[in-house]
Amino acid sequence: MNSMSLYTEDHIDSILKQAIQNKKITHTSANELYKELNSFIQELVLYYNHDASTSLSSEEFQQILDTIDYVFIHGYHREDLNKNRIRDIFYKGWENLLKDTIKIHQLYNKVSKEILPFKNDRYLSIIQEQIPAILKTLNSDCCLFHYCQIQEDLDYPLFDGYAFDHDMYY
Repeated sequence: MNSMSLYTEDHIDSILKQAIQNKKITHTSANELYKELNSFIQELVLYYNHDASTSLSSEEFQQILDTIDYVFIHGYHREDLNKNRIRDIFYKGWENLLKDTIKIHQLYNKVSKEILPFKNDRYLSIIQEQIPAILKTLNSDCCLFHYCQIQEDLDYPLFDGYAFDHDMYY
């Protein structure tokens, strides 16, 4: 993000509580937003289960909550919560993530066509395995729920040496 947020937390609940505390929204508005959030959670539970069921494991439910927070934060930029619904901010975040994914695909297509002509296992692993694994996850069914839980971590050498050589690992 290029601008600093007024909010230090990255969860909808924290944002709402801080908005109340800072008198950006009233308690009545917050209650309406919480009701909308609960309704939206129920909708996403059905979407997650392909409208077949409302039962989930606690891990699946936590994944849905994490998804809502993650996507919401990508759409929330000092929005006036009195004028915007939770869904509107969420879908704005979803659009932003989709745009970012398209950019990642475009960059990857350029980079993968111009692989540098030297044998470096880490470099080749990033280009041939790691980035494609991330993109595959983001192109899968219900990819919405994968954005906040990508398991891959790019293994790239840092400019100032390998990460495990840094003081922060000791």
